[in-house]
Amino acid sequence: LVLTLSFFPIAYMNLLGMLRSLDPALDEAGSSLGANKARIFRTVTLPLLIPGFAGSFLLLFIESIADLANPIIIGGNYTVLASRAYMAINGDYDISLAAGYSSLLLLPALLVFLVQRYWAQKKSVVSVTGKPSGRPTLVTSKGAKFFLLSVTGLVTTLIVMVYATVILGAFVKIIGVNNEFTLDNFRYLLGGFANGAIRTTTMLALMATPLAGIFGMLIAWLVIRKVKRGSEALDFLGMLGIAVPGTVIGIGYAITYNDPVKISGVTVFPQVAGGAALLGGSIAIVMVYIIRSSPAGQRSGISMLQQIDPSIEEASASL
Repeated sequence: LVLTLSFFPIAYMNLLGMLRSLDPALDEAGSSLGANKARIFRTVTLPLLIPGFAGSFLLLFIESIADLANPIIIGGNYTVLASRAYMAINGDYDISLAAGYSSLLLLPALLVFLVQRYWAQKKSVVSVTGKPSGRPTLVTSKGAKFFLLSVTGLVTTLIVMVYATVILGAFVKIIGVNNEFTLDNFRYLLGGFANGAIRTTTMLALMATPLAGIFGMLIAWLVIRKVKRGSEALDFLGMLGIAVPGTVIGIGYAITYNDPVKISGVTVFPQVAGGAALLGGSIAIVMVYIIRSSPAGQRSGISMLQQIDPSIEEASASL
């Protein structure tokens, strides 16, 4: 339940962009040919959404098997590969064992990637239109509206309850034990203790967000439009950032970049991790943020580009 509520917004954002780019004129053409709404959805809308479904499934599957925070906090006696890798590093101090757990995480990710690639290539179609030109058909059935609103309301309530509990817990002394209202928590944090952390977190996020988006869209463009041979390998390599727990990636970066990278005695990359790291390790943190965040933009970009016929770009180039 927690994983579902945590990750479904990723699929929502991915499919939302695709639905907005669908041309309602295609539905109108199907209606004019005598097809009912169910057949239009099955033969027109659904095939155009297959890249989005496949991409979302791949992304959510990898996010779920690599999730560390939820299992380690609320999992109790149940352990998963991600939490085992974390404990191998922080409990046993065995990086080799953690690397073994991370390697096991890659196997199902690779399998799902291959299945997703095959299904999307076999089932997906493209639209030759660029900008939507028709008017969308709205849902008019009261029963359908009630059902959709009920499901949406239930999911929204569950999500709001989680965040409301966290917010309310910040204003009590000991949540569940002493629920007396207090502002001491915020006085402690904003009194100078967390100012540096807030400033650093915001700065690093502002630096990494646009770079991750650009990097993800660049990989998507190369995979769909430019790279003919090896596009599957490039796509999978771009997804590796979320195929292993972030803790393992952080340790890997710390080991790899703890010393300057040299080729023939010439420094080609400075030390970005460790005590003497350039800019106090902030570069390494931004690099990890980019690697972890770019796959979401990559899957969204690939789904969108798979839906657009390349002839549109060719026509634009000819003009």
